[in-house]
Amino acid sequence: LVAQQFSKDPYQGFDKRAFVKSGKFKLIEVRMSKNDDVVMGHFCEFELDQRDVDPSMTPRYSDYYGESINCQEHAVAFPLHEIAQECREFDKVNTGTIYNTNPSAFILHQPKSGSTLLSNMLTVARPDTFVVSEPAALRDILKCENCDRELQIQALEDTMYFLGRSRIPLGDMYIKISSQYTIGLSLIRETFPETKWIYLTRSPEIVLQKLMD
Repeated sequence: LVAQQFSKDPYQGFDKRAFVKSGKFKLIEVRMSKNDDVVMGHFCEFELDQRDVDPSMTPRYSDYYGESINCQEHAVAFPLHEIAQECREFDKVNTGTIYNTNPSAFILHQPKSGSTLLSNMLTVARPDTFVVSEPAALRDILKCENCDRELQIQALEDTMYFLGRSRIPLGDMYIKISSQYTIGLSLIRETFPETKWIYLTRSPEIVLQKLMD
Protein backbone atom coordinates (compact mmCIF):
# COMPACT_ATOMS: atom_id res chain seq x y z
CA LEU A 1 0.00 0.00 0.00
CA VAL A 2 2.82 2.42 0.83
CA ALA A 3 4.54 1.74 -2.49
CA GLN A 4 1.31 2.45 -4.37
CA GLN A 5 1.25 5.99 -3.00
CA PHE A 6 4.40 6.93 -4.91
CA SER A 7 5.10 7.16 -8.61
CA LYS A 8 7.60 4.89 -10.29
CA ASP A 9 11.13 6.25 -10.20
CA PRO A 10 12.02 6.90 -13.87
CA TYR A 11 15.71 6.66 -12.99
CA GLN A 12 15.61 3.44 -11.01
CA GLY A 13 18.76 1.47 -11.73
CA PHE A 14 20.65 4.48 -13.12
CA ASP A 15 23.83 5.91 -11.63
CA LYS A 16 22.42 8.89 -9.77
CA ARG A 17 25.85 10.10 -8.70
CA ALA A 18 26.51 10.59 -12.41
CA PHE A 19 23.32 12.66 -12.63
CA VAL A 20 24.57 14.94 -9.86
CA LYS A 21 27.98 15.31 -11.51
CA SER A 22 26.46 16.11 -14.89
CA GLY A 23 24.18 18.76 -13.36
CA LYS A 24 21.00 16.87 -14.16
CA PHE A 25 20.26 16.54 -10.43
CA LYS A 26 20.56 19.72 -8.35
CA LEU A 27 20.90 20.38 -4.65
CA ILE A 28 17.67 21.12 -2.78
CA GLU A 29 18.47 20.49 0.87
CA VAL A 30 21.32 19.93 3.32
CA ARG A 31 20.95 18.04 6.57
CA MET A 32 23.32 18.50 9.47
CA SER A 33 23.14 18.65 13.26
CA LYS A 34 25.57 18.88 16.15
CA ASN A 35 25.44 15.08 16.47
CA ASP A 36 26.44 14.42 12.86
CA ASP A 37 29.96 13.83 11.59
CA VAL A 38 28.79 13.72 7.98
CA VAL A 39 26.67 16.39 6.29
CA MET A 40 24.16 15.00 3.79
CA GLY A 41 23.07 16.73 0.60
CA HIS A 42 19.75 15.94 -1.07
CA PHE A 43 19.43 16.17 -4.86
CA CYS A 44 16.73 15.80 -7.48
CA GLU A 45 15.79 16.78 -11.02
CA PHE A 46 14.02 20.05 -11.75
CA GLU A 47 14.15 22.86 -14.29
CA LEU A 48 16.11 25.93 -13.27
CA ASP A 49 16.46 28.56 -15.98
CA GLN A 50 15.39 31.98 -14.76
CA ARG A 51 15.61 33.39 -18.27
CA ASP A 52 12.33 31.71 -19.21
CA VAL A 53 10.36 32.25 -15.98
CA ASP A 54 8.40 35.21 -14.65
CA PRO A 55 10.26 35.84 -11.36
CA SER A 56 7.05 36.91 -9.64
CA MET A 57 5.80 33.34 -10.13
CA THR A 58 8.86 31.81 -8.45
CA PRO A 59 9.75 34.15 -5.57
CA ARG A 60 11.72 31.47 -3.72
CA TYR A 61 14.26 28.92 -4.84
CA SER A 62 11.97 26.15 -3.56
CA ASP A 63 9.31 27.22 -6.06
CA TYR A 64 11.45 25.79 -8.86
CA TYR A 65 11.37 22.26 -7.44
CA GLY A 66 8.22 22.31 -5.31
CA GLU A 67 6.08 20.84 -8.09
CA SER A 68 8.66 18.31 -9.25
CA ILE A 69 7.49 14.74 -8.66
CA ASN A 70 11.11 13.63 -8.78
CA CYS A 71 11.95 16.00 -5.92
CA GLN A 72 8.88 15.11 -3.91
CA GLU A 73 9.24 11.35 -4.17
CA HIS A 74 12.62 10.35 -5.55
CA ALA A 75 15.25 12.74 -4.19
CA VAL A 76 18.59 11.09 -3.43
CA ALA A 77 21.08 11.82 -0.66
CA PHE A 78 24.88 11.70 -0.66
CA PRO A 79 27.56 12.87 1.76
CA LEU A 80 27.78 16.53 0.76
CA HIS A 81 31.53 17.08 0.78
CA GLU A 82 32.23 13.73 -0.88
CA ILE A 83 29.90 14.38 -3.81
CA ALA A 84 31.08 18.01 -4.04
CA GLN A 85 34.67 16.84 -4.46
CA GLU A 86 33.61 14.38 -7.14
CA CYS A 87 31.77 17.15 -8.97
CA ARG A 88 34.74 19.51 -8.77
CA GLU A 89 36.91 16.87 -10.40
CA PHE A 90 34.20 16.35 -13.03
CA ASP A 91 34.10 20.09 -13.72
CA LYS A 92 37.84 20.25 -14.36
CA VAL A 93 37.57 17.90 -17.32
CA ASN A 94 34.20 19.13 -18.59
CA THR A 95 34.78 22.83 -19.07
CA GLY A 96 32.24 24.31 -21.42
CA THR A 97 29.44 22.02 -20.24
CA ILE A 98 29.38 22.91 -16.53
CA TYR A 99 29.77 26.50 -15.30
CA ASN A 100 30.58 27.70 -11.79
CA THR A 101 29.72 31.06 -10.23
CA ASN A 102 30.61 32.35 -6.78
CA PRO A 103 28.15 34.59 -4.91
CA SER A 104 28.50 38.23 -5.93
CA ALA A 105 26.55 39.45 -2.91
CA PHE A 106 24.31 38.29 -0.09
CA ILE A 107 20.95 40.00 0.37
CA LEU A 108 19.83 40.42 3.97
CA HIS A 109 16.55 42.06 4.85
CA GLN A 110 13.94 42.94 7.40
CA PRO A 111 10.61 41.18 6.92
CA LYS A 112 8.31 42.97 4.46
CA SER A 113 11.08 45.31 3.33
CA GLY A 114 10.87 44.72 -0.43
CA SER A 115 13.47 41.96 -0.78
CA THR A 116 11.30 39.97 -3.18
CA LEU A 117 10.88 43.02 -5.38
CA LEU A 118 14.64 43.55 -5.39
CA SER A 119 15.22 39.89 -6.25
CA ASN A 120 12.81 40.13 -9.17
CA MET A 121 14.46 43.32 -10.43
CA LEU A 122 17.89 41.74 -10.34
CA THR A 123 16.60 38.65 -12.15
CA VAL A 124 15.16 40.57 -15.10
CA ALA A 125 17.84 43.28 -15.27
CA ARG A 126 20.32 40.98 -17.02
CA PRO A 127 19.64 37.56 -18.52
CA ASP A 128 22.78 36.06 -16.99
CA THR A 129 22.01 37.22 -13.44
CA PHE A 130 20.99 34.43 -11.08
CA VAL A 131 19.15 35.06 -7.80
CA VAL A 132 18.88 32.23 -5.27
CA SER A 133 16.12 33.31 -2.93
CA GLU A 134 16.04 31.82 0.57
CA PRO A 135 17.38 28.36 -0.32
CA ALA A 136 16.34 25.68 2.16
CA ALA A 137 19.79 24.12 1.78
CA LEU A 138 21.19 26.84 4.06
CA ARG A 139 18.76 26.22 6.91
CA ASP A 140 20.53 23.51 8.90
CA ILE A 141 23.99 24.93 8.23
CA LEU A 142 23.21 28.45 9.45
CA LYS A 143 20.95 27.47 12.33
CA CYS A 144 23.07 24.61 13.68
CA GLU A 145 24.11 25.65 17.17
CA ASN A 146 27.11 23.97 18.81
CA CYS A 147 28.06 22.34 15.52
CA ASP A 148 31.69 21.78 14.57
CA ARG A 149 32.77 25.10 13.04
CA GLU A 150 35.08 23.62 10.44
CA LEU A 151 32.35 21.23 9.34
CA GLN A 152 29.90 24.14 9.03
CA ILE A 153 32.36 26.17 6.93
CA GLN A 154 33.00 23.20 4.67
CA ALA A 155 29.26 22.54 4.31
CA LEU A 156 28.59 26.20 3.49
CA GLU A 157 31.36 26.25 0.87
CA ASP A 158 30.03 23.06 -0.72
CA THR A 159 26.44 24.33 -0.69
CA MET A 160 27.38 27.61 -2.37
CA TYR A 161 29.37 25.63 -4.91
CA PHE A 162 26.29 23.59 -5.83
CA LEU A 163 23.99 26.62 -5.89
CA GLY A 164 26.34 28.34 -8.30
CA ARG A 165 26.83 25.29 -10.51
CA SER A 166 24.91 25.33 -13.79
CA ARG A 167 24.70 23.94 -17.29
CA ILE A 168 24.25 27.47 -18.63
CA PRO A 169 26.75 30.34 -18.26
CA LEU A 170 25.94 32.65 -15.36
CA GLY A 171 27.04 36.18 -14.57
CA ASP A 172 26.38 37.53 -11.09
CA MET A 173 24.79 35.33 -8.45
CA TYR A 174 22.92 36.85 -5.52
CA ILE A 175 21.93 34.83 -2.46
CA LYS A 176 18.94 36.15 -0.55
CA ILE A 177 19.13 35.04 3.08
CA SER A 178 15.92 34.53 5.05
CA SER A 179 15.75 36.87 8.05
CA GLN A 180 15.25 33.86 10.32
CA TYR A 181 18.80 32.71 9.55
CA THR A 182 20.54 35.77 10.99
CA ILE A 183 22.04 33.52 13.65
CA GLY A 184 24.41 32.28 10.94
CA LEU A 185 25.68 35.64 9.67
CA SER A 186 29.05 35.32 11.39
CA LEU A 187 29.52 31.95 9.67
CA ILE A 188 28.81 33.48 6.25
CA ARG A 189 31.23 36.35 6.88
CA GLU A 190 33.92 33.95 8.04
CA THR A 191 33.45 31.70 4.99
CA PHE A 192 33.07 34.47 2.39
CA PRO A 193 34.88 37.50 3.86
CA GLU A 194 35.25 39.30 0.51
CA THR A 195 31.66 38.90 -0.67
CA LYS A 196 29.51 42.04 -0.59
CA TRP A 197 26.29 42.50 1.35
CA ILE A 198 23.04 44.23 0.47
CA TYR A 199 20.85 45.11 3.45
CA LEU A 200 17.22 46.18 3.02
CA THR A 201 15.42 48.08 5.73
CA ARG A 202 12.05 49.77 5.97
CA SER A 203 10.16 52.00 8.34
CA PRO A 204 9.33 49.88 11.45
CA GLU A 205 5.76 51.21 11.46
CA ILE A 206 5.16 49.95 7.92
CA VAL A 207 6.83 46.58 8.63
CA LEU A 208 4.63 46.09 11.71
CA GLN A 209 1.52 47.04 9.74
CA LYS A 210 2.39 44.57 6.96
CA LEU A 211 3.01 41.79 9.48
CA MET A 212 -0.35 42.42 11.11
CA ASP A 213 -2.29 42.45 7.81
